[in-house]
Amino acid sequence: MKRYKGFTLIELMITLVIFSLLVLISYPSYKSYLLRSRRLDAKIALISNRVGSSPEGFYQIKKVSQSATEYTLIASPIGSQAADLCGSFTLTSAHIKGAAQADCW
Repeated sequence: MKRYKGFTLIELMITLVIFSLLVLISYPSYKSYLLRSRRLDAKIALISNRVGSSPEGFYQIKKVSQSATEYTLIASPIGSQAADLCGSFTLTSAHIKGAAQADCW
């Protein structure tokens, strides 16, 4: 009787199912981590007083002036970052930070 070397179709299918379950569990965490890590892009742009686009391009920065010395910088998420729950970040000339949720800064 001849013995074949290799994997059976059942073994390959079981491996595929296990791999699919791992991807299904890990992908939402990975996406959440990406959104959270990209918030740093907005913070860097706000602290460096940059107007226009953030360094990595995930936020649009605009400056709203109240007077000659008082202003507010607003970082609005664009593109894939718009799905982030923190939304827009703000920073005033008095260094008061703001976001949609308190734990975002």
